[in-house]
Amino acid sequence: MVVSDSISPAISCHQALLNDDDDDDDDDDDDDDDDEEEEKKEEEEEEDEREEDEREEEEEEEEEEEEEEEEEEEDCI
Repeated sequence: MVVSDSISPAISCHQALLNDDDDDDDDDDDDDDDDEEEEKKEEEEEEDEREEDEREEEEEEEEEEEEEEEEEEEDCI
């Protein structure tokens, strides 16, 4: 089929639109899922860090209390 140059770009554009699959939408959904998974992973990591910080603080406080108790005992002796 021979198409004149004036019609050809319009047909090419139209054909390109027809060939555009819905796969792009699926890719967007996958990207959204990936973003959600990444966000969840980051939140979990942040929560783990907070828990670790809290544990470290508690351990430090316990150590300080033990040191204070030992000093008090030494003072009593």
